[in-house]
Amino acid sequence: MPSPQANAKTILLLVPLDMEAGRGILRGVRDYARTRAAAWEFRVWYPHFPVDALPRGGRPDGIIAHLHRADWVAAVERLARPVVNVSNVIGDSLRRPRVGSDEALIGRCAAEHFLERGFRNFAFFGYGGFAHSRLRGAAFQERLAAAGHACDLLAETPSGPDTTGGWAPGARVHAWLRALPKPVAVFTPSAIRGFELLEVCRREKLRVPHEVAVLGVDNDEIICDLATPPLSAIRTANERIGFEAAALLARLMAGRRPPRRPVLVPPGEVVVRQSTDVLAVQDPALEKALRLIRDQLHRSLSVAELARAAAVSRRVLERKFHDVVGLSPLQEIRRRRLERAARLLAESALPVAEIAERCGFTTTQMLETAFRREHGLTPRRYRLSGSAGPGAS
Repeated sequence: MPSPQANAKTILLLVPLDMEAGRGILRGVRDYARTRAAAWEFRVWYPHFPVDALPRGGRPDGIIAHLHRADWVAAVERLARPVVNVSNVIGDSLRRPRVGSDEALIGRCAAEHFLERGFRNFAFFGYGGFAHSRLRGAAFQERLAAAGHACDLLAETPSGPDTTGGWAPGARVHAWLRALPKPVAVFTPSAIRGFELLEVCRREKLRVPHEVAVLGVDNDEIICDLATPPLSAIRTANERIGFEAAALLARLMAGRRPPRRPVLVPPGEVVVRQSTDVLAVQDPALEKALRLIRDQLHRSLSVAELARAAAVSRRVLERKFHDVVGLSPLQEIRRRRLERAARLLAESALPVAEIAERCGFTTTQMLETAFRREHGLTPRRYRLSGSAGPGAS
């Protein structure tokens, strides 16, 4: 092992190691220290260690902490050192610099995922009193409202000793799920929450995803793959959160002033597994056409090709689209292309030319013309205006 560096900074990492999100954050911190050649020595405090035993002598120079528990907050306060919070369970009332996921983008991403699959009934199953859950649910509900849909909400708080688990759904959750109109798309603010809801579906003998589709957040692969059926989840950029948290901590330890607002990191893509791999339409021909649009949106699609895939005439297919979707096939293709383009502008730093290609526009100019007609802005101005969240042109 390398010998301790002279004048090395001691960094205390107070992050749950039993969560994939926590381990991803640690990888990001490690990557920052390596790429910036930071003379840092790490102390990792394991979740099962009592935080009141944190060392008071020989205090660390800086702290990166997942401040989701009151005892962790109190312990960090006693150390009186620069700290960066990487949790949004308690929210920004702590008045400590924070780096975390963009909760609004996560909620909108979930709504888009279900809208693309044709759902008309929606619900959110969250945590009571947790800021990240409330914000994700609110953004989910807001995006659905903009599309003309209501969203049923249920929030319950874990009763275990830790806010990351230790709770089993009770009779209220079972009754709520039974009463929801089917088929229904349910968004949960974490993979654990999604896992729990799938267990309720199993006990209630509800078919997933045909009657209840479930989407979680954080894409903890072990949790998602152990679920029955495997759980779809939004991938959060945990390593980038760790990297940005380390960069912010370095600035704080150098005497720089903390930012006025949290540093928000956009999420990644939806990792689709069996729990949402369905199109919520009852007509088999229409489902085949919509699935082709969803899966082949990056290339040129004609109504004739859709009709062949659906094994119906063009006139019959157009009538089905009008009756169920409310748009013509070409209008639905255009709508989905523009929605995907807007999402990529919001959630990525991809060049506009590459976004045009991924969304089935043969040239950047075609995307710009369609986007300006829909939003009143070019893609670049949409991205820079803040309407789409962070990203580079």
